[in-house]
Amino acid sequence: KIECKNLKKIYDGGVYALDGVTFTLETGDFLTIIGESGGGKTTLLKCLAGLLPITAGELFINDELCNLSPVQERRVGIVFQEITLFPNMTVFENIAFALKKQKLSFDEECRLVREILKKMDLTTIQSALPKHISYGQKQKVALARALVKKPEILLFDEPLSNIDEPSRVEYRQMILDAKRDHPESIFVYVTHNVEDALALGNKIMIIHGGRILQFSETRTACRFPNSIESAEYIFGHCQTASLTVKDGATYLGEERIDFDAFTTASMSLDNLDNSALQYVYNDKMSTILYKNRGICGVLDEYRIPCLVEKDRLTINGDSFDIHSIRDGILSRGEGVAVLKRNRITQTPTEDSIRLLGRVKYSDGFYVVYQVGEHLISDYEPSPLKVGETVELFYPISELFIIDKDDNIMLASYLLTENILEATRPPSSKGIIRIGGRNFPLSAELPSARRFKVIVEQDGFYLTDKRRGIAATVINEECSKDFTLCYAYLKGQDEYVVAKLPSGARCLGNNKNFFGIDTMKIRVV
Repeated sequence: KIECKNLKKIYDGGVYALDGVTFTLETGDFLTIIGESGGGKTTLLKCLAGLLPITAGELFINDELCNLSPVQERRVGIVFQEITLFPNMTVFENIAFALKKQKLSFDEECRLVREILKKMDLTTIQSALPKHISYGQKQKVALARALVKKPEILLFDEPLSNIDEPSRVEYRQMILDAKRDHPESIFVYVTHNVEDALALGNKIMIIHGGRILQFSETRTACRFPNSIESAEYIFGHCQTASLTVKDGATYLGEERIDFDAFTTASMSLDNLDNSALQYVYNDKMSTILYKNRGICGVLDEYRIPCLVEKDRLTINGDSFDIHSIRDGILSRGEGVAVLKRNRITQTPTEDSIRLLGRVKYSDGFYVVYQVGEHLISDYEPSPLKVGETVELFYPISELFIIDKDDNIMLASYLLTENILEATRPPSSKGIIRIGGRNFPLSAELPSARRFKVIVEQDGFYLTDKRRGIAATVINEECSKDFTLCYAYLKGQDEYVVAKLPSGARCLGNNKNFFGIDTMKIRVV
């Protein structure tokens, strides 16, 4: 299992190569990643491998935090775009070299190498040096060298980019055969070639500007791209036209547009603003977007209104105890729960919320659930019948809650109370010292020289070295109207949570200094 949570990678100069990448891969997944050049594909691959340090966020492999784990501890194999075989070693020796750090006996090493040579049809060239074999054979050797370690995760960085078109099909099949022989391993494959991406993976990720545009099953992305950008990455240039809704039907100008039964059943056409309804199409596909977000078919996520109270969450009239995530709640009131489709199940888990759904549509392959006033669609190869009532469950720990203006209501990390250590300098009245900086405070100060103060989240601001406390930023979450910044201040043991103006970017700075609004300080 691979789990990435709010992953960020920032290069010198403050360039965000990865900007809040979050996804999960399970046993046996084959993920292909496509996107623009410089969009973050290879950077993500190298972060998974341990070849690049992660700036912020968490990477879990098999539920273990791996941010700082060296490459050799990750059970990861890598096949690069540029083939790097040792020129003075034979094919056999190149493959055997991958096993050196596993401290196997000589006989066991030879057995494993012979096994992979046979599988990859390389036995006849096992004694050849790299300069005496073809490019395609070198690619096979590179793959064999990665597979001989029996990796749990195998990463590919555009391995077919230099292969001529007639040979691509053959080598794609070679990779699929390798996946068949390692059914429990996770394969992650970066490519510019959409045809390769669609032919290989069961899941696809479209990445742009360091952010994920779409992450879903490949078949879902092909039939129901969730944005114009996703559609154009997969199918090329698309045309758009405005749709209107009249009496529950959709019209393109005066022409009525009819869709198949499943697409129609999965569309919620109530209370739509016609000016934001778009028909996206070309000669290969068509889909409907609302405010540039998919509204029909099998979608990646669903947004359901909710009410957030102190320790309770109400969705569709049902109330749930949310004590387990209480320390992450940023604000309370009316909000929107964003549910990832691949986390909605019919099996209850510990600390999960229940959604009661009625089957609105089922054809043995697709299903549409009516959950209150909302529709949730999925692939469901089971004999569900229209009208049946089904319980759906969602883990509270994976909830994402925003307000109606797309601002974060539930943070990804614990929201501390921002308790800071402070001192009262000798012979100074109305002055407190935090992190080596003096701050005037009108409140009555305790007699003790050392004491604690609480600073409100919006009591911090970015400033310069002369007036601020040195801050080590560990992560940030960007919202529409503000940025949540998690940072350690000089001289403090616990991180603080600073609510900064929208657009604030702390991780891209070499150094950060925080000032404190004295009106937002109170003595404990």
